[in-house]
Amino acid sequence: QINFERLITLDEEEKINALKASFEKYAKSYSPYKFNIITKPRGDILLEPFFTDVHFGLHSWGEETGHDYDLKIAERMYKEAGENLYNKMKHHKADRVLMPIGNDLLHVDNPHNMTTKGTVQHTDSRWQKAYDVALENVIWSIDLFSTLAPVDVILVPGNHATVMETLLGKAVEIFYRNTNHVKVDVRPSPRKYYEWETVLIGLTHSHQEKKKDLPNIMSVEARPNLQIVETREWHTGHIHTQVVEEIQGVVIRSFPALALSDSWHHGKGYKGNLHAVQGLVFSRDGFESSYIGRTA
Repeated sequence: QINFERLITLDEEEKINALKASFEKYAKSYSPYKFNIITKPRGDILLEPFFTDVHFGLHSWGEETGHDYDLKIAERMYKEAGENLYNKMKHHKADRVLMPIGNDLLHVDNPHNMTTKGTVQHTDSRWQKAYDVALENVIWSIDLFSTLAPVDVILVPGNHATVMETLLGKAVEIFYRNTNHVKVDVRPSPRKYYEWETVLIGLTHSHQEKKKDLPNIMSVEARPNLQIVETREWHTGHIHTQVVEEIQGVVIRSFPALALSDSWHHGKGYKGNLHAVQGLVFSRDGFESSYIGRTA
């Protein structure tokens, strides 16, 4: 059994090693959900289901904000939106599926119900339970989309739970370590790059960088890749709304949040945004189409 209280007293590297050791004890073999897993590419399309800003553990009281949001509601919305998006994308014959995880998947980062920087949050249930539910749902979504093509999972930690999302990413890596149809990238860099054919996608939660700087950051960090790509994009979360902008030939996309607003967002008047997951389709020629996965 994992001693979560002890984990909080350790530094980040020790936390990761402790959690990794605990999972290795029982993750000897991979047992997927009852899906027909695809281990080889079937076509020439890249699919990217983008679950962002789910905030498992967030609590919103309907009397205050106009809607309820808790762990059970978050899990229901995650699966409903995920299945809706899957049904809209499953007709594509895909080569790979790119699945970023993290991006404020979790709402708090410690037993004191605080974010990574120490901001106190309104939470539902214990943080250990929120972690368990988040991990189970991420594995469910990876297995679901792995029925379309092999999946490349990339960890992009958010600002609410940087440490716990890193630990979750390590757990996902361990869970799939004996498979050949899921690859997991949990390198510690806050920005990652994914290259497929002539498409280069930068991934960041975008709570640290300025949007106007992202094209230059890509040109420095991914310089070798730029020589062979024709489509350059950044995919981000954090602002809980859809925005598409092109700067210096680089498309920068912000994706909608799945989580409903809490008391802080409600008080600020941030209302009316789409709450869903979004999926993108790329061909060798670049971006082709977008789909919205909605809740029932």
